[in-house]
Amino acid sequence: MILIKTKLERINNKLFLEIPESILNDLDISLNDEVSIRIENGNIVITKEEKELTVEDRLNIYSSKNLIKKYDWGEV
Repeated sequence: MILIKTKLERINNKLFLEIPESILNDLDISLNDEVSIRIENGNIVITKEEKELTVEDRLNIYSSKNLIKKYDWGEV
């Protein structure tokens, strides 16, 4: 468990919590990633949301090698 003390800051009537980059890197969270925030047993829990794959992303996963298989039917 990593313990780092930080404080809330107010910027333009919004509260911000500074999270060290090393923690974000350990959790594979980057700028503009979507996260969910919940309260669990009196603690704030931040979880990275899994990105919804687009059709293009899904097609890139399945290359033509995966979709088309050549079979040897012998001589025709």
